[in-house]
Amino acid sequence: MAHDFNNLLTVILASSAFALQHLAPADTARADLAQVQEAAQRAAAVTRQLLTFSRKEPSEAKDVDLTALIRGFSKLLVRVVREDVALALDLPDRAIWVVASPNQLEQVLLNLVVNACDAMPSGGAVTIGLVEVPFEPDLGSAANGGAGRRGAQVVVRDTGVGMDAETLRRSFEPFFTTKPVGQGTGLGLATAYGIVREAGGRMWAESQPGKGSTFHWVLPVRESGALAATAPATAPAASGQETILVVEDDPLVRMVTVRMLRNLGYRVIEAGLGEDAVALATADPGRIHLLLTDVVMPDLSGPEVAKRVAALRPEVAVLFVSGYPDHPALEVNAEDIQRSFLPKPFTAESLGRRVRALLHGETEPA
Repeated sequence: MAHDFNNLLTVILASSAFALQHLAPADTARADLAQVQEAAQRAAAVTRQLLTFSRKEPSEAKDVDLTALIRGFSKLLVRVVREDVALALDLPDRAIWVVASPNQLEQVLLNLVVNACDAMPSGGAVTIGLVEVPFEPDLGSAANGGAGRRGAQVVVRDTGVGMDAETLRRSFEPFFTTKPVGQGTGLGLATAYGIVREAGGRMWAESQPGKGSTFHWVLPVRESGALAATAPATAPAASGQETILVVEDDPLVRMVTVRMLRNLGYRVIEAGLGEDAVALATADPGRIHLLLTDVVMPDLSGPEVAKRVAALRPEVAVLFVSGYPDHPALEVNAEDIQRSFLPKPFTAESLGRRVRALLHGETEPA
């Protein structure tokens, strides 16, 4: 479902962008198309969050405005909590930047809120707060240094049944659960704890029977992260004149991808199936600089196409695209593939930057 949905969103975002290019600045249709794009971007965010739930979204550390992340993710959390549980936010009115995987931070929030709901069988309230505090890494964290640094502390507080001292002591222990058999794995809090420590932070809890529980986690603030907020949101897409072989079985996605690349100046050869792509790589007399291939296709997978094309043209760079980031085809040489991977839905700007980086020999995400 994620694969098909992200294919559709790729077409919606690209087609609305193409239409905007042909409208005058004062055209009233621009506002309608802008709303289409905003709705598609929100749909893409929901898809990413659903993939996070199933732990099928790739993780990559980056600058994250924790204030914005919590506020945005709370719109989905309200659909997770029961009707008898009130969810409230206590957030600052400014950005607080950290370096972490946004998908994993959302996973931490999800686990803590679900755990809080389970602790309130008769209903109650959950509050998510965020404050900036002095950062004090413990000896077991992954933080480097920390003296004089600031920390972003998230506080998740519930009005549930609380925990006694022994349960509190073991709360982050893997496979420890107080829930009946079949109703809990004992991995939710342990997973959250591991994610926070991997990001260089700390997590701890406070609780008493009958007085609810409060979970704290703190990450080092990225002092220079605010610079990310001043960067242009949509920098111009990089252009070029190289030849790109596009392999995509969905005809609509293939059409908009080819159009994006041709608008950027590239010569494009297109194929709907992996076998067709191999045949084109064999027959085309010119140099093919980049292979852009979908991962999931009816005949050959993207990695299989890349292997066969590389045997014919060892110099070709490869860019994998997919709306399904956990497909088994990605498990072979997964590390190499993730370094040249672009998730759907993508825009002309993100596609252009990624293509340009690979043609320049850069394997890290642009």
